[in-house]
Amino acid sequence: MSSGIVGHFIELCRHSFKYAAFEIPDELFNNGIILKDQQDKAAREVAFTELQSIQRIEDYGNLLYKFTLNIGNVFSEYHKDDRMRYPETNQFFVDKNSLEGKYKSAFDAALKWSIIQRKSSIQQTSPGKHRNEIYTINRIFSPQFGISYRTRGGVCEEYKAQDIIDLMTKDEIRPQKMGSMPVKKNVKQEGLF
Repeated sequence: MSSGIVGHFIELCRHSFKYAAFEIPDELFNNGIILKDQQDKAAREVAFTELQSIQRIEDYGNLLYKFTLNIGNVFSEYHKDDRMRYPETNQFFVDKNSLEGKYKSAFDAALKWSIIQRKSSIQQTSPGKHRNEIYTINRIFSPQFGISYRTRGGVCEEYKAQDIIDLMTKDEIRPQKMGSMPVKKNVKQEGLF
């Protein structure tokens, strides 16, 4: 979850040890175990703190905070759609060269501050398309939005410059491909009773 960022790793560990030491110290000190509940609380706390800290980024904090909320909520919607074959996707493509002015600078700041990260290799955004740079939301935010920290194929939001501007300035942006991807096969729908 730390996305290779040492500071995030240290914070995750620090908060995990904090919860384990204060809530169930015998388990930690006698058995050397930090329970999943404590790790979960720690991950949620760090995710929330990191999300709030975005607002303090000089010049672009408000744009990047709204961008992160919107992109996180878009991916959260995919995770809730039981028709999606690969709901854990949290990646997108944008032609960075199409962005201009403060929005390009804000996007660059999002990369600089690791709010979003460029995938290590160029990939196709969908079958039959050209290979491009793909971006993911930083995994540290995964608990905040209830999304998987895994990045695998399936849905890849494809944004134009105006879409990025909307993500940075508007509220409640909807997923582009919701329900348009192949449906899971052999999923038995059952009632509540």
